[in-house]
Amino acid sequence: MADDATPASPQPAVIPGEIGRTVIDHGDHRTIIIEMVPGAPVPPPPPAITEPVQPPAVLKAAPADLEDKPSHALFWTITVYPGPCSVIEGRTADQRPWRAVSNIDFRLFRQVSSFATSRAAYDWFPAIGDGEVDAPERQTLAAAGVDAGPAAYLLDPAGRSAEVIDALDYLHAFYDANHAALLAETTRIRAENDRRERELRENPPRKADNIVRVSDSNLLRDLQLAPAK
Repeated sequence: MADDATPASPQPAVIPGEIGRTVIDHGDHRTIIIEMVPGAPVPPPPPAITEPVQPPAVLKAAPADLEDKPSHALFWTITVYPGPCSVIEGRTADQRPWRAVSNIDFRLFRQVSSFATSRAAYDWFPAIGDGEVDAPERQTLAAAGVDAGPAAYLLDPAGRSAEVIDALDYLHAFYDANHAALLAETTRIRAENDRRERELRENPPRKADNIVRVSDSNLLRDLQLAPAK
């Protein structure tokens, strides 16, 4: 019969100066008491476990695209309403607040971190969220005749700076030319995140083992006799 129990965590490797060990199993983790020769050097802690690398973005500036171009950091706050209707807010290079309304779904750009136009390179730090069903900005797009059709945006006068217009023009043109790829990438990442969450629910990871190194025999005896917690 197959054993469905969660496999035990591997034992830590034997370390210089170790003369014995006791393992206390707490169910979801273990306490490993390692007896050391008095005066033995304490080994460095194990390297931290890093999170898996996220899939590459559809739109990301290649190193060659960044050469010999001025660089800008863009911190935008974007709210996406049904329609779609995206309300974008940010600050110009000289710290003037600006606002724009767009007919594209900026949620498809969530995986984007950088891009390069013909004139500049941009590191993009968007905060993208969902808005309520009824947004007056949708009427603004309709009144301007750009609520449907090709990607378009309306920018208030305060945002008419070179870097804002350049970035918005590029993102809207890219959206029109690569909408299918952006949608496919967004769908794939959402499915992958759902799969990982489901796996964590069905197979929760064990807690990290608690490793105690002692060289005092009296302390070692007390630890071994103490009831498991």
